[in-house]
Amino acid sequence: MFSSALFLVFLGNAFATMTNEMENRFKEMDRSFTKRFEEQQLEIDLLKRRTAEQENEIKVLREVVKSSEKDKLQKRQNPFDYEVAFFAKVGTNLEHLGQGQTIVFGDVVTDIDSTMSLGAYNNSSGMFTAPIAGLYVFSTTMHSLNSQTTHFAIFRNSDKITTIYVHGDVTSDSTAQTVVLALKRGETISVRHIESDHGAYGGGHSLFSGFLLRAHVGEEEIVG
Repeated sequence: MFSSALFLVFLGNAFATMTNEMENRFKEMDRSFTKRFEEQQLEIDLLKRRTAEQENEIKVLREVVKSSEKDKLQKRQNPFDYEVAFFAKVGTNLEHLGQGQTIVFGDVVTDIDSTMSLGAYNNSSGMFTAPIAGLYVFSTTMHSLNSQTTHFAIFRNSDKITTIYVHGDVTSDSTAQTVVLALKRGETISVRHIESDHGAYGGGHSLFSGFLLRAHVGEEEIVG
């Protein structure tokens, strides 16, 4: 009987020890799982913050793109809102003009081009380049130098559109012309001397001006 009781005590102690070890292992596993879970939760929270930050960055970028597109739309506005106009005059008398020479109206009074292009009037060459397709109005007044009788002309590109006769006989004289032309973008308008070795009065006597009357819808691409 004593041996059986001793064996039962031993067995009970062994079972208690085993139970304690298992409980300790479960506790350790629980602590390990809890720690891992907390670490994963921290990683999830970090990912959420990064996702929120990225979403905010995307929102900002969208606003920037939207603003940029709005600016472009404002620059590339409705073709009916474009303003193109110029007015220039000859400053110093022009003498000994060559045949076919372009008159340079160097003193610019008005120069408006809301298309923000590389076109419009150039006071170095005397050429107007249509920055946008449309209907344009041009006017010029040419005053002959001294008593010279001479001819000038309005040219579209290299084609003569009109002839301007200035009768100077006894005293100097002037003649004015106005034309209305439908131009494609990039086409040029100029005033040229037809005779040779004649001249034109400066000092605001010889003038050149033009403006866009109406843009042509569907052909509103601009020069430059």
